[in-house]
Amino acid sequence: MQITIKELEPTKVEMTVTIPSSRVEERMETKLRELGAKAHVKGFRPGKVPAGLLKGMLGERALGETLSALLNETYPRALSSERLQPLDQGNIEKMDHEPGGDFTYVAIVEVAPRVQVKDYTGLEVKRPRREVTDEDLDKALEQLRKQYANWAPLENEGAAPGDQLGCDIQETNEQGVDLPNRLYRNIRVELGRNQYGPDFDVKMQGALSGESRSFDIVNPEDDPDPATAGKTEFYRVLVHELKRPQLAELDDDFAKEVPPGFDTLEELKVRVRQDLVLQLERSLETAVNNRLIAAVMANNPVQVPEKMIHQQLDSFIEQARKGTDNPIDDEIVRHSYHEEVERNLGWSLVSQAIIQVEKLEVSEQDLEEEIARYAASIGQEPKAARLQLKRASALERMAIELQERKLLGFLRGSATLSDETEAEGSEDSAS
Repeated sequence: MQITIKELEPTKVEMTVTIPSSRVEERMETKLRELGAKAHVKGFRPGKVPAGLLKGMLGERALGETLSALLNETYPRALSSERLQPLDQGNIEKMDHEPGGDFTYVAIVEVAPRVQVKDYTGLEVKRPRREVTDEDLDKALEQLRKQYANWAPLENEGAAPGDQLGCDIQETNEQGVDLPNRLYRNIRVELGRNQYGPDFDVKMQGALSGESRSFDIVNPEDDPDPATAGKTEFYRVLVHELKRPQLAELDDDFAKEVPPGFDTLEELKVRVRQDLVLQLERSLETAVNNRLIAAVMANNPVQVPEKMIHQQLDSFIEQARKGTDNPIDDEIVRHSYHEEVERNLGWSLVSQAIIQVEKLEVSEQDLEEEIARYAASIGQEPKAARLQLKRASALERMAIELQERKLLGFLRGSATLSDETEAEGSEDSAS
């Protein structure tokens, strides 16, 4: 199979595929035998029709089915061998085949842009500095108290910050008329966490179980979403459940209740601090990786086709719908996540280009070693773990994550990392 690529636009190519005559004839003969085995011709038993007579009778049909099968088989292989990422099925513009000759077809395909990467090694990146403080420990212990709190129903007392509302939220117009597809059922809201903004929390304070409240919310002018910035929205909220957390005392008895169970509060504090240190290490590593990615992207800006972004958003919306019975506003989702999806797709294109140039492919041995580590973490044999991952369609995801780690390790290995000063760290925190 011979493949020729001609770039028509940055994201559109003309792909010409030529299949040699020998392969066409071989497949043609196979197809004729298949058809001949089923053909009923007077004077001949099935499968015994002479080849010449069979070709005269069924040759045109056999040729059509042969060329169609070759097209369907070779088209995805051609895209894969040329490392093209098609954004749609493409259009077959031309098909040529003369008797006894090669079979050639021409396809016009919209594809992801091919990225020529540069300046991704030798980067200079600041490494954030941070240590676990006593304040961090106190916050983590308080979060544990909330996590293991008993939530007691409130019957005759109004909601206060920290209370949890189980409610239905209906968006309305200014006259209080319900907007279609804007009813959100069984929503859990913890007042004070700004899940729906501080204005919402303030206006729901004092609400009783069974109460319905109507109010408007004015979004701030500096709201990061231009579609809602400065906009007034109207809601009617029906509270059907109200709970207040009953926090345990932070003592030895509480420590015994926290899995796997600790004899004293001091033992719990030691474990929590250890966990915080590990979390911080992972967080700082992620920060370095993000800075490396930002530096690579600054040196390799890429224009992501809108079709790629829309396709990703379509998939995102479809998955979101599967996870809830509440309505999903397509336009809000598209607007809110457009920039993030565009950024992620841009990095995907650049990272794949670097992987190809540097040959950072994940080998079968790499995958087996990762499966062995995963198996050990869950107390299983590697064969059982592989089967579990395969059934969950997680092997491919594991390979992708491995490749990402290998790429980031390569970038870190070639970069110059220096510790951030206290002043630089405080500036980052302020921003």
